[in-house]
Amino acid sequence: NRINMKWNFLFLITLIISTLSVSCSKSEGSRETIDLSGYWHFQPDENNVGVKEKWYAATLNDSVVLPGTTDENRKGEKNNAVELNFLTRKYKFIGKAWYQREVDIPENWKNKTIKLILERTKATEVWVDSLHFPRQKTLSAPHIYDLTKVLSPGKHILTISVDNSPGLFPTGGAHALSEHTQTNWNGIIGKIELQATGKVYINSVKLYPDIGNKEVRIVFKIKNPNGQLLKGEIECTAKGFNGNEHNVAPQAFEFSSGEKEIVLSENYKMGDTFALWDEFTPNLYKLSVVLRARSADDSYYDKIEETFGMVDFKTKGTRFFVNGRVTFLRGKHDACVFPKTGYPPMTKEEWIRQMRIIREYGINHYRFHTWTPPDAAFEAADIVGIYMQAELPNWKSFEKNDTAHYDFQKNEGMKIFDSYGNHPSLVMFTLGNELGGDRSLMARLIKELKEYDDRSLFAQGSNNFFWDPHVQPDEEFFVSARTAKRGKDFINDIRASFSFANDPAGGMINGEPPNTERSFKSALRLCNVPAIGHETGQYQSLPDFDEINKYTGVLEARNFQVFEQRMKDKKMFNYWKELFMASGKHAAICYKEDNEISLRTPGFGGFQILDLQDFPGQGTALVGMLDVFMDSKGFITPEEWRQSCDAQTIQAKMPKMVWRNDEKFNAELIAINYGISDMNHNAILWAMTFPGGGVLASGETTPADFKQGKITTAGEISVDLSKIKKPQSIILELSTKDGEIKNRYNIWVYPETGKINKGKDILTVDFLDDAVMKQLAQGKKVLLLPEPESIAGNSTGGLFISDYWCYPMFKKICEYRNKPVSPGTLGLLIDNKHPVFDNFPTATHSDWQWWSIMKKSHPIMLDATDGSYRPIVQAIDNIERCSKLGLMFEFEVGKGKLFVCSADLSDKNDIVAQSLLKSILDYMRSEKFMPGTKISKEKLLSVIYHKAG
Repeated sequence: NRINMKWNFLFLITLIISTLSVSCSKSEGSRETIDLSGYWHFQPDENNVGVKEKWYAATLNDSVVLPGTTDENRKGEKNNAVELNFLTRKYKFIGKAWYQREVDIPENWKNKTIKLILERTKATEVWVDSLHFPRQKTLSAPHIYDLTKVLSPGKHILTISVDNSPGLFPTGGAHALSEHTQTNWNGIIGKIELQATGKVYINSVKLYPDIGNKEVRIVFKIKNPNGQLLKGEIECTAKGFNGNEHNVAPQAFEFSSGEKEIVLSENYKMGDTFALWDEFTPNLYKLSVVLRARSADDSYYDKIEETFGMVDFKTKGTRFFVNGRVTFLRGKHDACVFPKTGYPPMTKEEWIRQMRIIREYGINHYRFHTWTPPDAAFEAADIVGIYMQAELPNWKSFEKNDTAHYDFQKNEGMKIFDSYGNHPSLVMFTLGNELGGDRSLMARLIKELKEYDDRSLFAQGSNNFFWDPHVQPDEEFFVSARTAKRGKDFINDIRASFSFANDPAGGMINGEPPNTERSFKSALRLCNVPAIGHETGQYQSLPDFDEINKYTGVLEARNFQVFEQRMKDKKMFNYWKELFMASGKHAAICYKEDNEISLRTPGFGGFQILDLQDFPGQGTALVGMLDVFMDSKGFITPEEWRQSCDAQTIQAKMPKMVWRNDEKFNAELIAINYGISDMNHNAILWAMTFPGGGVLASGETTPADFKQGKITTAGEISVDLSKIKKPQSIILELSTKDGEIKNRYNIWVYPETGKINKGKDILTVDFLDDAVMKQLAQGKKVLLLPEPESIAGNSTGGLFISDYWCYPMFKKICEYRNKPVSPGTLGLLIDNKHPVFDNFPTATHSDWQWWSIMKKSHPIMLDATDGSYRPIVQAIDNIERCSKLGLMFEFEVGKGKLFVCSADLSDKNDIVAQSLLKSILDYMRSEKFMPGTKISKEKLLSVIYHKAG
């Protein structure tokens, strides 16, 4: 077909170009490289017979382009599966695959050290001609083979086997291999090259910035394989870049040694005017390291360059400090979600693009969930100013007898520090995600890795022992959802949302009436190191079905296609965009409060949100404000998001979001400053305005100094609400006097309803029995406020927050643990132009005034209604159950009119419930009560009481 013809043509052109481009390039100094990207022979080996049959001695029968994967080269089994738990690979290959090409070693490489560098791959073995080099299986760093002894000048056959069999890697469900995110690809990505150096060369340079002493301690390792007595010097020169114009004068360090590995530790003086690296001013230096050495018979020269930044990232008490300044980590979880390739970008430019997007949303920190990104990511983080937490490829508990697991993870850790440790952005490190097992083994591994390289801060894991978490003595920071077992009234929580499997209330946002005073302060009493909220948020929205067309790479969103069909089957697809947008705007409201709770907690270390972007795996968790491609879904702008997630923010601490008009509104205004400096002699301007225009009250706080690293009370607001005579939504707008920082809140004011007159003209019932149906048929107006038991088989429970993470995943977990399952809803879609809301102001999506209504609701499954029928207020269902859920709806039945509200409005002390009830009754008494949709008695009873199939 045309597609295959086009692909084959492009493939042929690529092969020709790549064959022509196999040439030797010379870098500065004595180092030369041969780029091996391009055409390679290929042969799959799913049955693992290649070694026995000596495939390295034969010509492989197929071809691919590297760097790349079997998926990109369309090798392996064509995948016709429809995955619902994650995106679907078009071509799937698991096992061993062989890659082969001819290399031509130039004459001037004779007597040089020659290494093969494979920047990122899986388990590899290498043959040069017929000579074998043993397996390497590092997942987190380059594979480097020393081929000096076999690559003589002339032509050779280089053969590499790559094995992605999961059983080779003791990682548990780590995202370094998981099909849920980057896929378990086979291939070689990034740099593929041969590199030649002199016989004596610089093997590694480790840089240890020391701001206090104005120097960089440098540990050089020089390879001297023949053990010659060498005399020489290493000259270092640092030049500033990335906004840094400071250059440091060259400094030389002499040595004399006959060791095969010469180790030097020297102090490179930076002078008095060196520039610091941090999130605000990511000043960088390029260090040129030149080796000049002499033996009795020869002289040697080598040169390399390393990037570094002068940064001091440390802790004091429960706070993080960067260069002496308090910082708050506003982190993004990263699980390697790159659906076009199925693997992470290997170019600095693409990582810079993505990191600049997250900086627009106020994020300053990445946590990599059970994987560590390639060098390009750290380069980008250095440039953009991101604090990086790397993690072992480990979601598997440490057990005493599992030495293979321990040794594998220890090797991974050392390779990570060897490869990326000089980057100023690499400041934190953990042993994996949600680990259990033997704590003494974790302590031992931390000790050994810290002795190997102590430049980062260490923690044993992210959310370890989540069922009974405790800070461990060797941990320098603590990433967790709680600081101890679940306590009364959320006392130990350091995030605001939970699955019902871990908290029957779903966390404090769902479990407490809305307010902006709560914090995690009580939980920090159990912490003596900085605490970071683990995987905060996780508020779902519905899929964006327009996104399906964006999957043009190796993965397809076949799960989205199934979800789309479900909505069509349930007769909701014609208005899916409204449901999608309402669910997303509700999720954004939850995220705002979640972020603000963290920021207003004194002494808190930060949070790692899950996630700013969608997560395509684990049942499909659409929890992002951005999609998997890092594009906005339209729920919230970066400027709006930064109101609750930035280095400097302002907040109004309010005891509640809903007020009576006989109360005085009061709020404490606070300035939260984790920025670059103090905000001296500043003030907060405030105004309470009506959505349609007009100002209820306004003012300005007394100018004060908002100190860096502090939460400062700027002033208080007190406003008489008695002038408000009808239910009213009000916007509280805040800004600093200089206009740089803004925030806003929606609040609601309700007058006392007094005794609500249900009257004889309206029949208010909790069940449609024969007597009621008879009156309805004869023309009676009926308000049905159903008893939950009567609709138990055809309704779900009440929930305010958007369902946590992914409904089917935690439904199964709850059922397995014999715990109540979440109602699974994603906020409300509201026809706010409907006359029932003439005296009950609302947006088209749910907000805080709906909290008590939603919590006491039992939305009814209206799947038996006609396709065109839409409820007035629809609880948005998750995509798994995908039911049309009515919270408020109406019908004409015979000569009568029926209004249904499936929420408990009986609480006389709930001003919102009473106001909604009054609004419903006022509407039903008005001439506007014209439901428009007729339904038979039999169909009505089926719609409301029929058990879901």
